[in-house]
Amino acid sequence: MKHAILAASMALAALMPATGAAQQQISGSWSIASPRDSQTVRLELRTENESGGYHDESSEDVSLHDLHLTQAQLQSPGGHVTFSLEREAGTLSFDGWLQQGQGGGRFTFAPSLQYGGAMRQRGYTIGEPRKVLAAAMLDVSSAFTDEMNGAGIGHLTFDQLITFRALRIDVPYLRQMRSRFGDVDAQQLTSLRALNVDEAYLQEMASVGYAHLEARQAIELRALRVDAEFVRRLQAHGFHNLTVQKLVEAKALGVL
Repeated sequence: MKHAILAASMALAALMPATGAAQQQISGSWSIASPRDSQTVRLELRTENESGGYHDESSEDVSLHDLHLTQAQLQSPGGHVTFSLEREAGTLSFDGWLQQGQGGGRFTFAPSLQYGGAMRQRGYTIGEPRKVLAAAMLDVSSAFTDEMNGAGIGHLTFDQLITFRALRIDVPYLRQMRSRFGDVDAQQLTSLRALNVDEAYLQEMASVGYAHLEARQAIELRALRVDAEFVRRLQAHGFHNLTVQKLVEAKALGVL
């Protein structure tokens, strides 16, 4: 997922002092693609550095409603459009063209000073405008920040907030994982979600005898694509009651 790649790249960057950086504008190019009659579009951004070259790419699924666009505009035979995406972190303004579900053009992003103040009250100094842009694209709001920081996993860094939002980690998912594994930390939650460890997968593994996995075991199994079908194939060849470690070894060695 591109938004996951964006989150990882943001998490690698160090925070810079907020000496007016939040007032800087970011510009670049945008493109949109959408299936016919869909109420969401895949919005891709490419931002520019000071020399005019592109240095960041990101994408996110955004609703037509949030972009103030209509299906008629999106599916038009071709025409000039202007629209915007207004988030607590700032406003993205778009100018370009749309034709039959696709389009592109130029954008500018104006960070919100109010957002910077609200986040400082919560212990965050966000020095890089591109991180504020990521917050706007993903809608990392102060409400989301309060919700996650109040969920009992400690005070998340801003990079972790971006990652959580990119991976769709929310309180219901946290509660679901806690009901299965007990206390889980931010790093474990990130790995579980990135690997798509969900209730369906855990029930599937329980159906073949692995109902009491630990978080680290679920992460390791999912990373190697060990699923119920693989376990059933092993069992069909006489390999029953294997430990999780043996399952991991069998998969890593290409057994079956």
